[in-house]
Amino acid sequence: MLSEDAKEVLKRTQLFSLLSEEEIQQITATCREESYGAGTVICQQGERSSSLHALLSGSVFVERRLELGKGKQARVTIDTLRRGAVFGWSSILEPYVYSASAVCREPCRVISIEGSALREWLEKHPAGGCQLVKGLASLLADRLRATYRALE
Repeated sequence: MLSEDAKEVLKRTQLFSLLSEEEIQQITATCREESYGAGTVICQQGERSSSLHALLSGSVFVERRLELGKGKQARVTIDTLRRGAVFGWSSILEPYVYSASAVCREPCRVISIEGSALREWLEKHPAGGCQLVKGLASLLADRLRATYRALE
C-alpha cells in the first residue's frame, strides 16, 4: 500500500499525469515503496527490465555504457533525476531490457511497479493505456534530448 504522498507523486509524474483518479487508484494497488542507499544500482543497462520506478526522494544518475571500439568502454551520465521522475520504462516496452542504468546518487525512496502487472493493466484498460503511452512518448523524448546533450 502506498502512502498518500507517494500517490500524489505518482499521479503528477510525466508518465501518469494524464490518467484519471480511478485509473491511478487501480495502478497504485500494484505498487510498493522501496529504499536504496547511495551508490545502489536500481536498474542495470542490458539486464531484463522487471520494474518501472518513480522517484519519491533523493536523486538518481541515469548512465549509459558506450562502446568505444577495440574493447574500450565508457560510462556517461546522461541525466540526473529527482522527485517525481520516472525510470525503468523498458519494463513496459519490448524487449523488456533496460537501455540505461539508474544509480542512486544519494539515499533514495522509490515507488516500484511490476512491469508485468502494468502491462496487464494496459491491456485491460485501452483508454487509460492510450493516455499512458502519450506520457511515455513525452518521457522518452526528454530522455533522448538529455542523451544528446550529454554526448555533445
